[in-house]
Amino acid sequence: METALVSIIMPMYNAGKFLSKSIESVLEQTYQNWELLLIDDGSKDDSIDIALAFMEKDSRIFLLKNEQNMGIAKTRNKGIEASKGQYIAFLDSDDLWLPNKLEVQIKWMEEKKLLFTCSSYFVCNENGNITHERNFSEGPQTYQDLLKTNTIGCLTVVVESNLLKRHLMPDLKHEDYATWLNILKEINTVYFINEKLAIYRKLTTSTSSNKWNTISWVWKILRQNEQFSVIKSSFYLMRFLFYTTFKYAKNEYGGKGKVEQIADFKSAIFVPFEDTKMPIPVDYKRYLTQVFGDYMQLPPEEDRQPHHEALIVDAKKSYTEYLKK
Repeated sequence: METALVSIIMPMYNAGKFLSKSIESVLEQTYQNWELLLIDDGSKDDSIDIALAFMEKDSRIFLLKNEQNMGIAKTRNKGIEASKGQYIAFLDSDDLWLPNKLEVQIKWMEEKKLLFTCSSYFVCNENGNITHERNFSEGPQTYQDLLKTNTIGCLTVVVESNLLKRHLMPDLKHEDYATWLNILKEINTVYFINEKLAIYRKLTTSTSSNKWNTISWVWKILRQNEQFSVIKSSFYLMRFLFYTTFKYAKNEYGGKGKVEQIADFKSAIFVPFEDTKMPIPVDYKRYLTQVFGDYMQLPPEEDRQPHHEALIVDAKKSYTEYLKK
């Protein structure tokens, strides 16, 4: 029985340290009908040499090169546009797949006629030691669900090719999150498989681990990609932070000797905000102190710069009126 071709997009930039392991995790897949597109974004290390060595051993591996450094979104898009598969999957050059990843996911998609799926996954440190898991309930999630928090790990995604090619990645930070939102505005649901099929390597140098960066990136997605008003973006950003905080407390602290932190999120208190009440974690003060230190302390005067757009305050109208726009 003929199986569908899966195109695997792997961008690389100075990826020599982990690249071989990532490629080997593709070669070990029990599902064999795939093509691996390695897209180099101007590496200065031995990444290209490693890629060429694997190409000589396996005709399913291809190397594309950017003429100059273009960033992750444009690099992934180059691979997407060159892909020939019925499905497209993503694997960064420092992450890993479990051997049954594609087999499990493609079977689900074929049997249930799904266009967009993802799964639970492990998280490891730079040395490859598993530190925790990110588990998600099996079933569909909607555009509104994803606005609460980005539960989709890019390394777990498999999406129907034509659908993704209609929604290439925007040149924004958290470009994958923006892409998933764009896709769900068309098909409304992504299906989660509650089986850990990949290993995300959390590097100490990762910019996405910086919480302040994340806040800034999500704000830009809400304003530029979703084109929400300032008031509506503020509302969704507050909600995103609440749900994201809960997600990571649940997945990263549970069962790891930090159980006391889960208690911070087991319930919520509702605080007044204009004519409504907003949910916040019951012990938000402890969590904020743990993450940010003295979060009420102003930074040095020279660092006090606005990180938001100009805001016109309307004292006569509730923010809920703006949410409707």
